[in-house]
Order: sequence, then structure tokens, then C-alpha cells
Amino acid sequence: MATEWNDTNVTISELQNLIMDFVRKRDWEQFHCPKNLSMAIGSEVGELMAHFRWMTSKEEEQAAVKDKNKTEISYEVADIMMLLLEFAKLTEIDIAKVIKEKLDINETRYSVEEFKGKNHKYNQK
Repeated sequence: MATEWNDTNVTISELQNLIMDFVRKRDWEQFHCPKNLSMAIGSEVGELMAHFRWMTSKEEEQAAVKDKNKTEISYEVADIMMLLLEFAKLTEIDIAKVIKEKLDINETRYSVEEFKGKNHKYNQK
């Protein structure tokens, strides 16, 4: 395991193994099926969104980057990521591989020339 915990030094597999060990020690595998994990992910995303509810653009930027809520927001991101990593491990999804595949698909759907500075979906031209 990495000596310093940061995005540069820790692999996806190391994180997944750490999470799975945490779950296994608590005998939670019985509860962690794809349906329940996907629902938990949705719940945690709602908790993250709640931090920004009714904020102006200026307020949300402040909350996400500099505000006292940064720690709480970071922990919501961690909850979402842990559940996603566990879901991927359980369903045998290779995260790095599928992200690269999806970026390749999006590269063809969203050409720089056609979509630079635009926010509409590829099929809503």
C-alpha cells in the first residue's frame, strides 16, 4: 500500500481492496448487491447536492473550494467514490478501461470543432 495517501500514489485496485476489506470485516457483503449499492450511490449524490441547494453561482464556488463546508463536501465525494468503487469491483467493471472506452466514444460524439464552449448534448444539435 502507498506510503502517502493521495491520487498520485494510490491505485484504483488498492482503494477497492481497502474498501472490500472494510465491508468484509463488518459482514456487510450480504447487503451490498448492485441494486443496493446503486441506490446508496444515488442517496449520497443527493447529500452532496444538498450542500449547494439554493446557492448562487458565487456561493457554490465558495462552498466547494474555500468554505468551511469543504470538509463535509469532500466526505460526500468520498462516500460516492467508495460506493462506486465497490460497485465496480462487485460487478467486475474495470474502471480505467471503461473510462478510456467512454472517453473515446465521447471524442467522436463531441468534436472540439463543433462543441467547444457549448453545453448541449450531442444528439440535441
